[in-house]
Amino acid sequence: MLKNMAIEIRGDSVIRRAEGWLSAWVGEELVMMSADTGTCISLSPTGGRTWELLETPRQLDSLVDELVHEYGATDDEVRTDVLTFLERLQKEGGITVGESTAA
Repeated sequence: MLKNMAIEIRGDSVIRRAEGWLSAWVGEELVMMSADTGTCISLSPTGGRTWELLETPRQLDSLVDELVHEYGATDDEVRTDVLTFLERLQKEGGITVGESTAA
């Protein structure tokens, strides 16, 4: 697996959960574990909600719009936090990043 090869995440990038990750809510945090590597990640409620939204692959812009709507924060605040989170998940092999399929 090329888990350390980062692909730039842009607004039209399609974000997908990587296969082999298990997750469960434990109290107010979501705990993720890679069945392949044994890597464990503990997420805040906001990170957990982001992971839930990625159950369906989506573009970064769509993900940010949904979280802005749900949390009432500004686009800039959410985008900055989401990009930091997604970059961490990408390093850990938790997501894959692809190009938009829109023409």
